[in-house]
Amino acid sequence: MMGELTDTLPPTDNPIPETTIEERYERLQQEHLELMRHFAEAAQRFDDFRVEMAERNGPPRSQEKRRSMPKIAAPQPFSGKMKEVDAFRTACYMYMRGRADEFPDEESKIIWILSYLQGGIAQKWREVAVREIMAGAIPFENSDELMEAIVKTFGDPNEADTGVFEITTMNQGEKTADEHVQDFKIAAHSAGYSGIALIHEFKRSLNKALRERLNNLERRPTAIEDWYAQAMRLDRQWRQARTEEKIFSGRQYTVPKPPPKPQAANQTQATGPQAPPRRDPNAMDVDRNRKPNSGKCSKCGQTGHFARNCKSRLDVRQMGYDDMKNYWREKLTAEGFSSGSQ
Repeated sequence: MMGELTDTLPPTDNPIPETTIEERYERLQQEHLELMRHFAEAAQRFDDFRVEMAERNGPPRSQEKRRSMPKIAAPQPFSGKMKEVDAFRTACYMYMRGRADEFPDEESKIIWILSYLQGGIAQKWREVAVREIMAGAIPFENSDELMEAIVKTFGDPNEADTGVFEITTMNQGEKTADEHVQDFKIAAHSAGYSGIALIHEFKRSLNKALRERLNNLERRPTAIEDWYAQAMRLDRQWRQARTEEKIFSGRQYTVPKPPPKPQAANQTQATGPQAPPRRDPNAMDVDRNRKPNSGKCSKCGQTGHFARNCKSRLDVRQMGYDDMKNYWREKLTAEGFSSGSQ
């Protein structure tokens, strides 16, 4: 560099005056700044050349590999509901772990997580955190610390008590055994149950029919995982058998009913209420002169009274021949007739 500077100076016959140390030091500083400027320009040209070569040769292999990876579902927007905290935390962890190349630093992870706090009280909480970041403060050191703050703020403060209540009141109901087992596992993890107590609560939560089939197994399970597997197996078999029975019963052959017999040609069908038969005006009315009941007693056969008012011992309905014979003999004797005159 010094050679280039001396070559540009015009020739002179006058000798160069001697300089002081301060002047030489200042000249060296200027030369140093000039060298740094040339170095920065060379570095910029090198970066431009590297970018140009990358565009010609295509993306690096690492990017090609990342693009061929299967897609990972992004988390659902979180509004601050307590029952959605665990699902939101799990979805964020899976996405950031599977798409690590998309997050160059912890700050990008924090901003990405905060962007999914939408709606409800979670959005208000996000606004406070973002304002602190805009003001230059650092409320969270990393994404793990942010997620811990979200769980602490919106999660269940008594997760163990909630899990115990849920596992002791859970019932299978209309759910399949597969669905019930998954729900039971989540509640068991929160409640901290294990061993015999966990098996007892699982058996209690099953439907009665399924529980009886489990208890009637020749070799009953001993570990909780075996109880899960056997319950799901028996429930699948029962549901499959019920489905097949519906299919098979719908294909049964039914004997058709015989058609109704045709009516005779001279048989007429009634179309409405039939009128009474016409009376022959020349027919004799034999019942016209019939007298009504004159009050004859059905007990003694006498007239003038009914059986309910009869005082006679004679009962023609119940007395036999000998009884009636004795009755009339006594009555005739009482009236002055002798047996000889009979």
